[in-house]
Amino acid sequence: MINCSRIAQTNCQEGGVKMAKLSLLCAFVALAVLPKQVSAQGSIFGMVQNSDLTLPANGELTFFGFLGDTDNELRIESVVGAGYDNGNWFDDFQNYLDESPGKPYRYYFYNMANSEVSLLVGTVPNNSFQQENVQLQLLSWPMKPTGLRAITGSTGEVTVNWDSNISLTYHIYRRESTSGGSFFRVDNTAGLLTDTGISGSQFVDTSAVIGLQYHYVIISQDGSGDFSPHSDIALTESASVCCVMAGDANHDTKVNIADVTFLIARIFNFGVAPQCQDEADANGDNKVNIADVTFLITRIFNFGVAPVCGTTGS
Repeated sequence: MINCSRIAQTNCQEGGVKMAKLSLLCAFVALAVLPKQVSAQGSIFGMVQNSDLTLPANGELTFFGFLGDTDNELRIESVVGAGYDNGNWFDDFQNYLDESPGKPYRYYFYNMANSEVSLLVGTVPNNSFQQENVQLQLLSWPMKPTGLRAITGSTGEVTVNWDSNISLTYHIYRRESTSGGSFFRVDNTAGLLTDTGISGSQFVDTSAVIGLQYHYVIISQDGSGDFSPHSDIALTESASVCCVMAGDANHDTKVNIADVTFLIARIFNFGVAPQCQDEADANGDNKVNIADVTFLITRIFNFGVAPVCGTTGS
């Protein structure tokens, strides 16, 4: 039998990592003996060590996890019920929508300071809490995605942009901004891992509800199936107020070859500046250049992706 009062007494007498370990253990013992109104799984927790057996500092370690060989529901280290502190990580299976015993789980760990990583796999246990320690090692997994922005359009759709790498694909996840819980995949709502995600630097979330704000995160995947750390969380923001019709570079309320001609004249022959730069910024990267010309040609003649507004407000 574990004596929590003795642990608490020892905790007052000890310092450093040992104190953190004892506090964590006592917390999980307390969770285990609390009465539960429903039958559900408890927490998973453990120690995280670098390859040299040192502990990642707070702020260096990120992780994400999902259950059932599907990433339709994603949990990261900052959601309610999960975290990392002084060498100890934890998550609570009860915060998943379905945490049935025997479901496989995967957790991916990344030390952003030294690029060491680890993959933890197992099955949800039929007990209150499960200890799983993690040993990081140096492997060539994709880098953390950067430049994530989520722009809400006039009809409620959200255009998600990021800095892309041509050799990677991207999984897109969303939650309502009022939630502190899990993220849910929106580029493939079933979370099929056989679907490697979106190529390029943009995804238009047409399932977003007008009037709501959302948080988005993305994860990249390489050709070997390895995942990157999750991106920073992006909160939806409003589109530029001057942009009435995305891609309408000459501001004549149509998107056609005249806009291509207008952009070529502007870029190569010092032509007239757009009335609204964010309309001329057809690919939504907040620059007006030859990439926007290519983007519009693809849209007009090859049924390419619809233009989006830039967000500079100019």
